[in-house]
Amino acid sequence: MSNHFLPIAEKICTSEEGENPPPAPSHPADDEVEIIVMGPGTGESILVHVGDGNWVIIDCFNIQIGEKKARRPRPAPTQYLREIGVDCKESVKGIVLTHPHRDHAAGLSKMFDECMSPSGEYPPLYVPGVLSESQWKEYFDSETKDPRTLTYHLEHAFNRASENNKLVPVIRSSRLLGDLDCLQVISPTSKAVIKRGQADFRPSDANPNFSSIVLWLEKGGAQALFGADMENHPEFGWEQILKETDISANGQSTFVKIPHHGSDGSHHEPIYDLFKEGKGYIAAITRNNNPRGGHRQALPDEETSEYHASKSLSTYKVGAQASTDVAKAKSTVRTGWISARKKIDKTEWEVQIYGTAVTLTRSAACGGGAGRF
Repeated sequence: MSNHFLPIAEKICTSEEGENPPPAPSHPADDEVEIIVMGPGTGESILVHVGDGNWVIIDCFNIQIGEKKARRPRPAPTQYLREIGVDCKESVKGIVLTHPHRDHAAGLSKMFDECMSPSGEYPPLYVPGVLSESQWKEYFDSETKDPRTLTYHLEHAFNRASENNKLVPVIRSSRLLGDLDCLQVISPTSKAVIKRGQADFRPSDANPNFSSIVLWLEKGGAQALFGADMENHPEFGWEQILKETDISANGQSTFVKIPHHGSDGSHHEPIYDLFKEGKGYIAAITRNNNPRGGHRQALPDEETSEYHASKSLSTYKVGAQASTDVAKAKSTVRTGWISARKKIDKTEWEVQIYGTAVTLTRSAACGGGAGRF
């Protein structure tokens, strides 16, 4: 099977740029937490190693694998894990769909199948609890059955998960992964869930961004906030999340996946004020170059980039920049990712960047795009 990520990393690792080129991607040690944020410019996924060889996948996008005439789409998260020697059928303990938008869900159905164990056991598929399991079915029944659509493929994944008792709608205060118990759901909020019980509520009324699954990770000394595509709203957005949730810095640096590609509507400064009491935060922003997604311009914009570059310990953009040259865009590497690793009993994150990921700010200890925070 063709590789995608390792050739990109090998090309960068053997280049002469930077005094300290990043190491080739590898499996983290059992006592390490690792967060990988990846994207091609439109699309994103997060891989989280929570220790002892156990992985969680948050969202999905497709990459093209193979020679030009025989290229085929494959889910990026499971492709990456295979390339570093992870058996997805044994090691993926949960899959999270933060919300059903194409840039977060493309390839999810195939990825879910790729994580089925040899005995036929699927990992839990966590979905926003703003809809109940029956309401999710109603949502899909109301959509087109065209095999070319995202909802067609999502319905297949949801049906398989439901048939195997692995479809898990989650709401604020839910805990993921059973005995591993290191990921807390802090959205959808209670008010978003109350709305689904109203007589005039229709599943299609649920705004996917306001219904996003936002996660808070605590594992040993490691802390991280995964902001999905959550935006501001007095009842369903960041303001309400912070009212309902008690999260705070533990005196160490916090990893933050910036919500909604750094859009204006997702920016809520009190989030980042939370981490002032610690050492600060490390920011990862995934690009979205698709103006059809309701954005007038590619995200993040310059103002957002400058804000996090000035406030954070270090800020990274993930994914290829938009190109007006179609031929160039098709011929160049699109995928980028960052890796943040931390020993469970240590205080520092070690960050490496690959592919089209770029560093906006850098600590004095950095070299070749790396950093310790």
